Amino acid sequence: MDIKSLALIIGLAFVASSTQASAVTYIYTGGPSFGNESYVTATAELNCSGPCAAGDYLYSSDIAAFSLSIHSKTNEVLESVSVTFDGWVDYLRLNASGQVTSWFLYLNGNGADAPLIYTIGNDVGFPTMDYGLRGTCESAETYVNTGTAGVWQVAAVPEPSTWAMLLLGFAGVGFMAHRQKAKKPALLAA
Repeated sequence: MDIKSLALIIGLAFVASSTQASAVTYIYTGGPSFGNESYVTATAELNCSGPCAAGDYLYSSDIAAFSLSIHSKTNEVLESVSVTFDGWVDYLRLNASGQVTSWFLYLNGNGADAPLIYTIGNDVGFPTMDYGLRGTCESAETYVNTGTAGVWQVAAVPEPSTWAMLLLGFAGVGFMAHRQKAKKPALLAA
């Protein structure tokens, strides 16, 4: 492979990575529940590139996907539900610095014995809480019931320029190895 082909591949990889539509992933970790110390986690992918602007992000238009899980105090996943169809108005509200200030995420799995998980924070008309159960109302096993809000953070995702620099670094190392390999027979013959 010559240097022109290598430069073309790196250029195409950079253009492809920089033109991709991206989503910003927010991750929520709830506080420990009363008694059993289990907790709720949430992952929400917002349709925005770079830092998300202040405002409300609604499911199906601004939130590409989200999921909710219940974990035991030893971090074992007890229940997990991903969104397929949801009749609630699920949203995240961000302030000017991109931090989540208010949210409502609710998922109910399909079936009689399916899990119900939700997290609500600073929403008008609802208390701040994480909740999760499995079963029917008559025989439900409650995993999480807490009245305290957890913490939201943005998942670390490399920028396209970081990927380009990584590819350029690998190309440089490969080129140097190729040159070293080409020089060795000449040195041995002398």
